[in-house]
Amino acid sequence: MQEITLDEYKKALLHLLDYFDAFCKKHHISYSLGGGTLIGAVRHKGFIPWDDDIDIYMYHSEYEKFAKHWKDTQNITLAGLYDKNCRYFCCFEKIYDSNFIVEDYTHQFGNLFLDIFIYDFVPDNPKFIYKNIQKIKFFKKLTRSFVKHSHKYGLMRGIFLSCANILERKTLNLLEKWRLTYSDANCENIAIFMSEYAKSDHFIMPKQYFSNVIYLPFEDRKYPCMNNYDEHLKKYYGDYMKLPPINERVTPHSFKYYKTN
Repeated sequence: MQEITLDEYKKALLHLLDYFDAFCKKHHISYSLGGGTLIGAVRHKGFIPWDDDIDIYMYHSEYEKFAKHWKDTQNITLAGLYDKNCRYFCCFEKIYDSNFIVEDYTHQFGNLFLDIFIYDFVPDNPKFIYKNIQKIKFFKKLTRSFVKHSHKYGLMRGIFLSCANILERKTLNLLEKWRLTYSDANCENIAIFMSEYAKSDHFIMPKQYFSNVIYLPFEDRKYPCMNNYDEHLKKYYGDYMKLPPINERVTPHSFKYYKTN
């Protein structure tokens, strides 16, 4: 295993994004760059210099199409909230590349990944959104607490994990209930429920933002971006075109990066 630089890691991320983009084009699946990656496209025409991840936004209906067609390869795999093998609340879907390893500040290891944030249709009712985001956060907090304590108390491990599984299933059932109730036909807005970063109405946006995507430069390529990215980014990040102070221009995740072969 060979340690690599942040720039080398970004090249690997870009290669994975190319793979994802080609797959979506082949199967006529819509998506947008999101979060810090969208800021990077607008402000830097590429990665934010000190950033080390890639964020994708996608309708839930588009994600279902994506998951239906997706086939894992030897090195590139899909896992997350809707993967039965990925337990206890991944907040979003991830595409992993096992050719690369990341090590966090706790010395935990994982693979290079892209994050896919999934948007659902929601009614024009901010109180509903806020109430249910808080409900899901509460369930997630309890679930993680049960999982955490299961490692401390051997005799109670089965009980703690059973409670965690029940809470996880309860939350997923709530999400499915909302998806059956709210759809493109009766809603004008979309929102993220499962993200840790969903703050009241900050991640609510009109569904029209995803119609007629535009292509923005990112490094030496172009990728699809929501058509009203400026309003969305201002709502969540404020004056996103203003660079942060120099002392805040640091890689957020404190990762070390390795190539496996």
